[in-house]
Amino acid sequence: GLWRLDLASGRSAAVQPVAPGLTDQRIMVLARGAAGEFWVGTRNGLNRLDPVSNGVVRYPAGTAQSQGLSGGFVSALLLDVEGRLWVGSYGGGIDVLPAPGGGEAMRRLGVAQGLPDATVNALLQDRQGRVWVSTDDGLARIDTDSMTIHALRRAEGVVFSTYWTGAAARTARGELLFGGAGGMTVVLPERLQAWSYRPQ
Repeated sequence: GLWRLDLASGRSAAVQPVAPGLTDQRIMVLARGAAGEFWVGTRNGLNRLDPVSNGVVRYPAGTAQSQGLSGGFVSALLLDVEGRLWVGSYGGGIDVLPAPGGGEAMRRLGVAQGLPDATVNALLQDRQGRVWVSTDDGLARIDTDSMTIHALRRAEGVVFSTYWTGAAARTARGELLFGGAGGMTVVLPERLQAWSYRPQ
């Protein structure tokens, strides 16, 4: 379930009885929105929690024809600098929810768009605004303007193929850290350049 901790008093309380209606009690990931709301990713969908009213808006998994999420098991959340919410899931790839008032439609990014695998384990944004993804079969970099995906594998120095859920962080120097089966990958985003050599 979801719990609230008061850091001043040290008291904790379950939020679920006050905010009934989460899609699932098994919570995988939390993210704070730009307006103070909390995004709660569970094993059965996404929830938007208003911390003042404790109201919950549910975003269950759906079909390609509906506005539901691509996958129900939400494994990663990222609020980008544009105010969009990136939702990664097991087997569903990534859903990009538009910023409030943006007027855009939800975008779906999966294997057909270039992800190396449909199971997303972590999402990070670098200083240039690009989003990086760890999956069950390598890493990927996403240009947030064009939504083009560049998969990274052994040729780019990615020696671990499988990454762990939630095992990611960005350092103060801008390095991206991804933990996986066998060790950790450290990404220096500014060092990865497009291949520009043209043979004679």
